[in-house]
Parts: sequence; C-alpha cells; structure tokens
Amino acid sequence: MLVEAKSPLYFPCIQNPLVSSKILAVFERVMHASMQLFFTIKKMSWVPLAVKESLTQIVGSIFTRHQMTLKEISFYLPLDRRDCMDRVGKAFASSSLHLSRAYDLHRLHGDLTFVTDCVKKDSKAAHAWILHLAKIAGKEVCYPDGYKSTFDASMELARLYGNIPPICVEKLGDSSVSVLAQIYALERESFTRDSLLSFPDLKKILLSPQTACYVARRSGSQEILGVLWERREDPHFHICCVARKAGAAGLHIGERLMQVLLENHLEDSMFLEVDVNNKTAISLYQKMGFRVMGWRPNYYTHPDSDAWIMYRNRDQSA
Repeated sequence: MLVEAKSPLYFPCIQNPLVSSKILAVFERVMHASMQLFFTIKKMSWVPLAVKESLTQIVGSIFTRHQMTLKEISFYLPLDRRDCMDRVGKAFASSSLHLSRAYDLHRLHGDLTFVTDCVKKDSKAAHAWILHLAKIAGKEVCYPDGYKSTFDASMELARLYGNIPPICVEKLGDSSVSVLAQIYALERESFTRDSLLSFPDLKKILLSPQTACYVARRSGSQEILGVLWERREDPHFHICCVARKAGAAGLHIGERLMQVLLENHLEDSMFLEVDVNNKTAISLYQKMGFRVMGWRPNYYTHPDSDAWIMYRNRDQSA
C-alpha cells in the first residue's frame, strides 16, 4: 500500500489506528482506480487536448499539498544516478517528446522506472511524483521517421501501487490477428519505419515453419509486453527481432526472452544485428554470450547508423 498510517494523509480524529488504516486502504483503492482511469484517458489520441489539460489540473488540485519540484524529488535518488533526472526534466518541460532514435523512448521509461522505485516508499515523494507523471502522460511522442504516438505512463502508476503482475515467457502458439497486431504495434514502438516489415509480410514470416516466435506476457493476460523471433538460416539461426514495450522497463523482459531462446538452442549457433549506439542492448547480448564478429554499414536509418553483427557459438555459455 502506497500510503501508510503515518503519512500526511493520516486521520488524527480517528483514535483507533486499525480503523484509520482501513479507511486509508479504501482511500488508496479509490485513488488508484481514479488514477488508472486518468492515465488511460490521457493516452487516448482521440480525447480533446482541452479535456486532458483539465484532468491534469484536477489531479494537481488533489495532490497540491504534496507538490515537489523535480529537483526536490531527485534528493531521493542516489548521488551517482541523479543525472537521469536531468533527462526526465527535459522530457517533462517540452510540449511533445521528440526522439533522436526510436529506443530513446525505452531509455526515458528506464529513467522513470528508476525514479519510481526510489520514491515509492515515501508517501509525500510518491504523490508528488504522481503529479509529475500526470503532466507527461498523453504527451505526443514524435519519432525521427515521422511516426507519432502518445506517451503511456500507466506502468509507473502500477509500480507505485505495487501492482506489477508476474511475467511469463512462452513460445507463440496463438497466431490470431489480434496477437499478431500486438506484435506489430510493439515493433512499431521499438523501431523506425525502414527497419520494419509491413503487417502482411510480418504475418507471413511469423506463420512460416522456418520461424520461431517467443512472447512475454502479463500472467493471466493476453497483453504482450515483449517479443523475440528468429529464423533458420543454415547453418545458423538469425535472431531477427528483440523488442519490448517501452513502458515495461526494469522487468528484464529482453533477458528472459533471450534465456528461453538459448534454452531451446543449446546445440545451435546464432547471430543478430544491433545498432552500434544501443549500449543497453549490446550489454544484454554480451551477457548472453554474444560477441561482435563484424559490422554492417548504414544498416539503420532515421538516423543513419551502423550495426554490429554479434555471434554466439553453439558451445559458448553466457
């Protein structure tokens, strides 16, 4: 529970601490449900901007007694990680988020997740952080290839209330249109246009017997948070895509997908391509036993960037 009995929301007029605690619990459930609805509305592109701004003002009035600047919130962060608040501050200050690279959105969510984990144990800081998240939720996200989406901060709200569900990783069995559409949307969020297949081409490849696809889902849900698919290209396996939902930072989805893949290919060698500037992805692949064996010039566009070719031998352990 986010709010404790000793928090600023404690009811001094109620002498019985057990009764006060129960009231707080009900209050928290109501607030959580209300904030979930708020964040859901904020990410809907068809909702008028004036409505979203009015909702943000309402949330601000609710948490007005808990207002803190981002600089004040940064004091809850370790000294060596407070630089992430500078990146967060720039994102909050702009009217829309302009990405230099598609995976910059994942990096921003990673920063938000780190701040959330640092402040969630303090009631005042947590409520102040909710107010800042309310300001960024629903903002327009502009990709370098012209694609636009809306910023979804609902996962951070779930973290604050301890409602992150378990994640299960499995080989894709359900190839319905709705599942394939989720995979396509997830890839669209993670890559720019020239690195993507069209939906018909993606569907054709994923349904091919030469392709194996693994997905990470919320346990008990059909929502896909991560995807990995690979194809047989004799004598190796080619990992063509590893992607996760940007908001699902800190859940080790990429690592878990790779672990399941490797468990199914103990006797096989495999390779993949990765942007030479994507240090987070490169570190993950190195941890999984992949090593740089070559490069492809101008492999990516928007912006132009080279790719490392990373290779893992069949007898190589992570």
